[in-house]
Amino acid sequence: MGQRYGSRDASCHTSNLSLYPNSTAVSLCKSLESRGFIHAPNAKSSTSRRIILEVFPHAALVALFDLDKIIKYKKGSIAQKRFGLERLRTLVGRLRSFEPRLAVNALLSSFLARDLNSLRGQHLKNYEDAIDAIVCAYLAYYYWVWREERTELFGDIEAGYILNPRLLAGHDPG
Repeated sequence: MGQRYGSRDASCHTSNLSLYPNSTAVSLCKSLESRGFIHAPNAKSSTSRRIILEVFPHAALVALFDLDKIIKYKKGSIAQKRFGLERLRTLVGRLRSFEPRLAVNALLSSFLARDLNSLRGQHLKNYEDAIDAIVCAYLAYYYWVWREERTELFGDIEAGYILNPRLLAGHDPG
């Protein structure tokens, strides 16, 4: 992933192996697997209905929108975070015209129109987490629709993996 997206500031941090196998993520995966969920790289065709997948929003956004650099909305001053969040939510709104399209209801419209200047501290962090969740849910949907046709696998299940939309430079995904 670093080779593909590092020049766009979208390299991933390495996993904290001191937490393995007792990390929350590993426990969650084991719990989901015990309920019949399958890691996406092992899921075959559309018959696998319960899928676990790992995504990295920064690289995914770079690939989906062919961005030169990641959108910086997690670090920096409050003004910098708000600026990044404003740009991110504009792009999330554009997913309405992508394939697959993001269905927008009144609740999502209200969320995307929220006054960022009124958010500080934990409220700003909560907004950031919520928009990350929307992006991750869309990425799962994107994978569900396109599978290997428009997604690529970095890594493997044993050592860790990330699924990402294929970078289609100059491609209009809408």
